[in-house]
Amino acid sequence: MPRSFSFSDPALRRKILVAGFIAGTLDILAAFATTYYVNPDKSPLLVLKYIAGKLLGKTTAYAGGAEMLALGLLMHYLIAYTFTIFFFWVYPRISFLSRNVVLTTIVFGLFTWIIMNLVALPLLVATPVVFKWVSTTRSVLTLVFMIGLPVALFARKFYGMKQAPDTV
Repeated sequence: MPRSFSFSDPALRRKILVAGFIAGTLDILAAFATTYYVNPDKSPLLVLKYIAGKLLGKTTAYAGGAEMLALGLLMHYLIAYTFTIFFFWVYPRISFLSRNVVLTTIVFGLFTWIIMNLVALPLLVATPVVFKWVSTTRSVLTLVFMIGLPVALFARKFYGMKQAPDTV
């Protein structure tokens, strides 16, 4: 019988801790790299102030120092862990998630992008989302590979569900 989601299970908590840390780290490193690629004259650490600015306002966050970097990093990992916990909770409840890790990774990455960009950020900052194909595609692909893939692989391993031999 497959495992169920029980936060009292120490093995589940360990998997979530590791999966969320890996996903959050890969995602923030991708954000740093993208920022440096787009604006090589600016510090990639400004990403952390941008994140903090969603809570405290842009002016306050960018005027701050190390405390804003720490707040942005804390907020980033809080978001990554929230999505990781949600995925571990939903994984045993939706059967198709265990059938194909590639499809699951794509669906979870898209879901994460939709929630962050069409729900959370507009509610938090009350500004409309500006859709640009290049940046949106880059963001979705980052979430698919940096969050979706590691979290899906960790959940699959934790729940012990194997893919059917004829699927990817």
